Amino acid sequence: MEAVRLQGVVRSVIYYNDENGYGIVAVSPDRPVDLWDALDEDGLVTIVGLMPPIGVDEQVQVSGQWSNHPVYGRQVKVESIQSLRPATSDGIRNYLASGLIKGGGRKLAGRIVDYFGEETLEILDHHPERLEEVDGISSKKIKQITRSWREHNDIKNVMLFLQGHGISTNLAIKVYT
Repeated sequence: MEAVRLQGVVRSVIYYNDENGYGIVAVSPDRPVDLWDALDEDGLVTIVGLMPPIGVDEQVQVSGQWSNHPVYGRQVKVESIQSLRPATSDGIRNYLASGLIKGGGRKLAGRIVDYFGEETLEILDHHPERLEEVDGISSKKIKQITRSWREHNDIKNVMLFLQGHGISTNLAIKVYT
């Protein structure tokens, strides 16, 4: 198997098992990858293995090994996968609307990002009570969004900590679950 590192945007979550963290996602690479024959007709690379919950339109950085599945062809077997925080308003809107944050859909994500702009993630991280400034968000909805946001970040922080100490994504998922 040949090593590969790539960064790109998740275009679809083909499969994800919440119980053991096994997932299959299709990623659109930001830059050309070594083996272009591994791309499907849409220019996507299939990423498989243990990973934290990841949503559509999420920016990720992946390290792994090329493998050849007898039915599905070339794919990357994950050794490490990290979610990168979006920096633009459109990226933040897509990130929040991806389904990772329970309690918010595309419309609600749009209202929040329209109000806070590129500061939205900072608000969610440190001042979620400010969500009440956005028209049409109830206190119950704010609690739901805040709880979900914290859970999502807790998972990512544990993964980053473990990976930063040389623990593979596979083992980190097993430790977390």
